[in-house]
Amino acid sequence: MATGPVTIWAIEAEEEITVGTSVEVPASVHPYLEVHALLAAGGERWLTLSSHPLQLDGLGPGATGWSARVEGESVEFLAPALWQGGQVASVRLVPGDSLQLEGCVLWLLDARRPERASLEAYQGLEGLANWNLRPQAYRIGRRSSGRDNHIEINHPTVSRAQACLLPHQVGRFALLAESTTSLTAVNGRLLGPNEHILLQHGDLIHLGEVCLRFRQTGPQVLGPQLLSVWSLGRFEVQWGQSWLSETQWKVEKAGWLLARLAWSWGQPISTHQLMESFWPGLPELRGRKNLSQCLISLKRILQVGESGLILRSASSLQLNPSFLAEHDAALCRELAAGTQPAGWEKALALYQGPYLPACFEDWALAIRAELLQAVLGAAQKLANFRYDGGDWEGCLHAASRGLQWDGCQQELALLVMESCGKLGRSEQAIRCFEGLRKQLHKELEVEPSIELLRAYQKARA
Repeated sequence: MATGPVTIWAIEAEEEITVGTSVEVPASVHPYLEVHALLAAGGERWLTLSSHPLQLDGLGPGATGWSARVEGESVEFLAPALWQGGQVASVRLVPGDSLQLEGCVLWLLDARRPERASLEAYQGLEGLANWNLRPQAYRIGRRSSGRDNHIEINHPTVSRAQACLLPHQVGRFALLAESTTSLTAVNGRLLGPNEHILLQHGDLIHLGEVCLRFRQTGPQVLGPQLLSVWSLGRFEVQWGQSWLSETQWKVEKAGWLLARLAWSWGQPISTHQLMESFWPGLPELRGRKNLSQCLISLKRILQVGESGLILRSASSLQLNPSFLAEHDAALCRELAAGTQPAGWEKALALYQGPYLPACFEDWALAIRAELLQAVLGAAQKLANFRYDGGDWEGCLHAASRGLQWDGCQQELALLVMESCGKLGRSEQAIRCFEGLRKQLHKELEVEPSIELLRAYQKARA
């Protein structure tokens, strides 16, 4: 490969006059790698990579001072010296990876990868519509002057910022729901705002009243076998192309074993701990036999074969991290314990109900209580953050979301009433207080706090 500028002599014929033109072509370190930048303002930029570091200034306030340089088949993004409190840092991406900066999202792509998937209109649109998909990010929505949508679906039930298709693995895509006013669903499963799901060949995507069929057209048609588990408000499992609801487990204990392994999500669990959780009080030999039989049933129901989904050692069991796609409960726990308001908000959106509501074993009850407290803590932190920032509507929403799951939370109720006071909604504040007082009498036989009584009198006045 050339390491310096190359001079090309272009010969042009014009009435028998030959004109020599010198064109300087920069030698690319990797001619196929490129950066796709999605700008927060709605536009996009395509950036090519050469032998010199690529400066990212101009993409947004968060990209100032950043640069990128090619390292073999990957690209290293170098942060400015003042990033993260003075710590010089770098982020290395391979094709398909992304980097989130303030004002833009950067995707590293490989131009040699051909179109690997498509979307086609299934119902709700007049005429034929089809979009071939390269491994890049695609914005989806109705035509808008404020956002450049790659896939325009001009239907009144589709939002201007409806969703995004994001490259997930080689030739595969994830769907990110964005709209707060229009429905986004995959195979009948409703997605909340900022929720994403890995798409499979043949999936039906509903955007408002429009339905699209997603198809893989490359060698990754079926994709690798991946495991997804949903255990908040329900228990559902997807393993590759198979989907199991809670009622389809012929051996209930096998389903609960998978749920317990999923709670640790790729981390090993002691077999002794599992035996104590599922068969407390039994002799160790009997407990090990029961665990082995339950594991055999689990593998048979899932039809895991020799895939290596479940790893077993002499003292532990775990789910193989290489096969894990998503688990709502594990992600909810992680986000609720974080320090970012966006994470707390996402945790509240993920929490669709109690953990494994149909399981009443002690280990499940303990996790249920732990997760509820984590979610209530996230609601408290988010509501305080919104209130301190003067976002009364956001505070009201976060605090009300927490009260939905525990009606005895007096601190959340106080935030609801104070937000209602700021918004001039005294009647809503009064209803909140009266509902809380009834709940406290019923559940705990106590009276509301002095602060709540004062807020109540203020609302009545």
